[in-house]
Amino acid sequence: MAKRIGPAKVKQYSLEFKFKAVQLSDKPGVLMKDVAESLCIHPFMLSKWRKAVPGPDTDIWEWALLVLGAGAFGLGTYLKSRANK
Repeated sequence: MAKRIGPAKVKQYSLEFKFKAVQLSDKPGVLMKDVAESLCIHPFMLSKWRKAVPGPDTDIWEWALLVLGAGAFGLGTYLKSRANK
């Protein structure tokens, strides 16, 4: 087998996966380390995702807007058009 040249491939997780991981780690009595281990992710990644969620009442769509920005959903143009009215 040929040896890989260049940097290792970085795993990209879906927004839903990240959000579910954060929800699991927010449950009472559940350790963040255990959640990260069970999902085969590094605890640092889970910690980073948790910091991105502003509060416990945030839903996945609010979080997506915060993380990805309105432009990712085509909402930038919509919001600008609403502001001009």
